[in-house]
Amino acid sequence: MRIILVAMPWHSLDTPSLAVGILHERVQQCRDKHEVIDVYAHLLWADYIHQRSGGKLRSIDYTQVAEGGIFQGLGDWIFTPALHGTSEWKVDEYTAFLKQAKGGKWSDWLPQMHRWSTDFIHKMADQLLALKPDVVGFTSTFMQNVASLALAKRIKELAPHVKTMMGGANCDGPQGLAVHRNYDFLDFVVRGEGEQTFVDTLDALNGHGELKDVQGLCWRQDGKHVANPERTHAFPANQIPLPNYDAYFEALGRSQLRGELEPKLIMEGARGCWWGEKHHCTFCGLNGSLMSFRSKPPEQMREEIRRLVERHQTLDILMVDNIIDLKYFKNLLPHIVREGLNLRVHYEVKSNLTADQIQMLKDAGVVFVQPGIENLSTHVLKLMAKGISGCHNMHTLRDCEEQGLTTAWNYLFGFPGETDEDYLNIMEQIPAMAHLHPPSGAVRIALERFSPNFENKDLGFAERWPAPFYPLVYNLPHEELMDLAYLFDAPPRGIQGELPKRLRELVDKWQEVYRKSDLSFRDDGQYIYIEDRREGWPRADYIYDDAYRVALFRLLRRPQSPVSAAEALHKAGIEATSEQVAKDLAEWRKQGLVFEEAGRFVSLVLKAVPQRIRTLKLAAAEPETAVERFTRELPLAALKAGERVKEMQVRMPISSTDWEELTQLVEARKGLQAVSVVLQDRTTRVWPSDAQIAQLAARGVVEVQVPWEMEIGDQRPEESVHFLRFLRDCTARRVNVKWKGAISEPVRAQSFHHLLPPSVQDGKLPETLQDWGNKHYYGQFYWRSGTNFLLIKDMRVGREARFTLDEGPLREVFKKLAMPQPWEALKDDPVNQEVLESLMGEDLVLRLGDWFVALPYQMQHWPIPASSV
Repeated sequence: MRIILVAMPWHSLDTPSLAVGILHERVQQCRDKHEVIDVYAHLLWADYIHQRSGGKLRSIDYTQVAEGGIFQGLGDWIFTPALHGTSEWKVDEYTAFLKQAKGGKWSDWLPQMHRWSTDFIHKMADQLLALKPDVVGFTSTFMQNVASLALAKRIKELAPHVKTMMGGANCDGPQGLAVHRNYDFLDFVVRGEGEQTFVDTLDALNGHGELKDVQGLCWRQDGKHVANPERTHAFPANQIPLPNYDAYFEALGRSQLRGELEPKLIMEGARGCWWGEKHHCTFCGLNGSLMSFRSKPPEQMREEIRRLVERHQTLDILMVDNIIDLKYFKNLLPHIVREGLNLRVHYEVKSNLTADQIQMLKDAGVVFVQPGIENLSTHVLKLMAKGISGCHNMHTLRDCEEQGLTTAWNYLFGFPGETDEDYLNIMEQIPAMAHLHPPSGAVRIALERFSPNFENKDLGFAERWPAPFYPLVYNLPHEELMDLAYLFDAPPRGIQGELPKRLRELVDKWQEVYRKSDLSFRDDGQYIYIEDRREGWPRADYIYDDAYRVALFRLLRRPQSPVSAAEALHKAGIEATSEQVAKDLAEWRKQGLVFEEAGRFVSLVLKAVPQRIRTLKLAAAEPETAVERFTRELPLAALKAGERVKEMQVRMPISSTDWEELTQLVEARKGLQAVSVVLQDRTTRVWPSDAQIAQLAARGVVEVQVPWEMEIGDQRPEESVHFLRFLRDCTARRVNVKWKGAISEPVRAQSFHHLLPPSVQDGKLPETLQDWGNKHYYGQFYWRSGTNFLLIKDMRVGREARFTLDEGPLREVFKKLAMPQPWEALKDDPVNQEVLESLMGEDLVLRLGDWFVALPYQMQHWPIPASSV
């Protein structure tokens, strides 16, 4: 048979369909050979609306619907004319609902897309039927339902002999029954996991077995709806095949919008939820009818990551696991670290992570995390069966921020049994959290099918009805919508009145001040230096120099009660009563340095580390009239002698020949206050290596001052390229460089906009250098390492290009030029001249005289959010 698998709108444009990719491979398990064709119709719809709008609608308009309209069923409503056979469908009613539900201004193109949907569906049906399929299968999750139904209906009208099949999350449990009962143009609906049901159904259609024996299948007998029993056993994780994404990447290559999209690999390491097996979070319905947790063996996941990354030369990965398997911290993530891949990964985790686990996530390239924080009140967290305390959630939020992870979470409220007191204490402390990643919003919980709140009416939601968009989308009676719907409305529970509004206002303010706020500390082994630069708080510096406060501060890296803290201090030989500790912690709370909840405290202060990047512009472009921070001096000899200067920031004069000694000394010290290294030479060709810069940054060096003027050009090519290499690596490692300089022909300042710009001299800069300072930001031009390839992204003004360097001369020469090379070292290989000309032609490599250097830096630290670059 010829089988077509379709991913309809509103699947994300930048990802293939995991379901399509898996089922494509599962067909190989059928008793007979079949041909499988994957159609990514969501990309075709994006191209369609782009063309119909005369180029005005782009990927961002598609994404606004796909990501912003789920809880209003917006994407489904757009395709209702195609399903119901009308030119429009309840436009006035739906527009009024959308305005009330979302407010603000939505795209004026929504009614147009709504009216265009029928033409698109008709064109898609003609296109698919031209392939002469025997079976057309649809995967439906979130807002793919109506578009899939509309296309299945049209196919059946034109070609009744073609078998139509639908599965996915929208077909789980009673939803699948309702879909099959009400839409007779669907021959089959698969409920629950489809890997085996799909194979068994295809076999039955080819005479191997009977449809009545296929578990999880809805089918028709003499035109009547028949529902077989659901599968009771979860599909083994180790039998889930590596998904086939070839068709997606081919379709993406043909799309008119391909230049706007950075594809991501969808991968799956586990299904179900190991926490939910013990304690199902009361609000969560994501695991549908199968909670059973199982995961792929770590060695299988390692191989799948390697194969997909290499095949599709893509380093962004979205893991769809509802929770990470804890075994992966020991048997998967360390292996990814050793592979040396510059991945950018999204993972869902539980919020009881340790600092070491968060560090491992970061090292392995996991830069987006969804830790399920949900709330900061221990009582409310107990009501939702989260199995975590408010202080532990704060501990995780702080440590994720410290590692520069983009942390996705919502502040949920509306749980039966919660009280105003559960929120008032937290709300009083929210301003102190200004420097931590804020929630996306403060949101009253939705009532989701399959959640305990839905399944167990005794939990407080006995009265419920389908969310209001369902009757505006589907022309079905109420009792059918009760089975078809996933989202429901119910009378509000929990906090009421003005309190939710005040909570939302505080969260809105938190979002506003986050990027402008910082609260960090440095520990030099003897003193604690705290710098408070939070928006809305007095500018303050604190130095703790007594053993008691230093020890207490260090203890609060983990949640402590006054009693537990006093006991720990006693074991360390420091005597303090729990009453004294409680008094001091109360003072620290007033200063916003600790979070207090349920009798325990945890520090809010972040380690001052270079990997936390929330502002893409560094201070290098600021005029020198700014107040000099580094006034006290710590000579290298004093550092060597073990001396300490009790100041927040210090200057350290060194010679350019001292880099190695400085690196060894700061490594031995294990930490310093903020240090500005001031070079004493008049000129130098000796700069620290990238590895040394990384070590210095990790131990407290935040700035290097270059006192002489650097002229970048052909006059001093060797000095110029070595300085540019140093400037490039400092930019990557987030070490500020204060330098003065000029550029001369043939160099163009535009080539350097990704590097730290020169400082203002005598109150002014040449226009080209001013432009450099104005247009510089972090992450503008960088490269990442794959298995046998490099990815380069160039967003310098006027460029906006991406390059892939495959294994071979281009990649090898580019990597070699991470360190400046003279032509003398390259000329022996006759291929190099052509390679260099190619790299220089794309402005990836700079030539000065007979010297060459690579311009982009390797991405070392992702900003927050990691998608911003």
